[in-house]
Amino acid sequence: MPDDPVFFDPITDDPWHLHLHAIGAITVLWNKAESYADHLLGLLGHFPPNNILLSAVGNVTKMRLLARLANDELDAEGIEAIAHFIKLFDRCRENRNVIMHSRLEGDSDPPTLKKLSSTGAQVTFSADLEALRDVARSMDVLLWYAFAIAKISGHRSRLMRPMFEIAHPGELPPPWPEKPPLPRKLDPLPPQGDQQGGFPRP
Repeated sequence: MPDDPVFFDPITDDPWHLHLHAIGAITVLWNKAESYADHLLGLLGHFPPNNILLSAVGNVTKMRLLARLANDELDAEGIEAIAHFIKLFDRCRENRNVIMHSRLEGDSDPPTLKKLSSTGAQVTFSADLEALRDVARSMDVLLWYAFAIAKISGHRSRLMRPMFEIAHPGELPPPWPEKPPLPRKLDPLPPQGDQQGGFPRP
């Protein structure tokens, strides 16, 4: 498992800037997560990750394709590892969407994220600093897990396993990595969840 990301070393004591910094970290890490997902698709599908077909489909479709490729290319443990990656990816995607499609409000304690639901109702989420940082940390774990299973898939996929056996006669390929726990889902606050206080915005 990765250590706590160094980007949370204190760089300011201004609460507003600390919240924006955490949201910026989430943005950067999610972009990397999408890139790693494309890499896994390319690895199991035997096509370059910048394939034009990948750019034409969304993340939900990509995860369905990844599950299908895993069933075709990997053993039972590999299929389970990819299924867990998909669960991690989907939870991180849901949390990222809440944050990126919401408005950060600093006039409550803790601060809140507010967005409109599909019915037009306003939905409020806590924007507690540690909660935001936990979302970023979960994406860092997702990247670690994606890298680990990509490395193992390179030895254990249907196409690559014979090459590993030729290069390493009598050896077993490396085991699949430990499965990280699913991150907490960001749930809406009840209507009375907002509290007065917070921090001044610039």
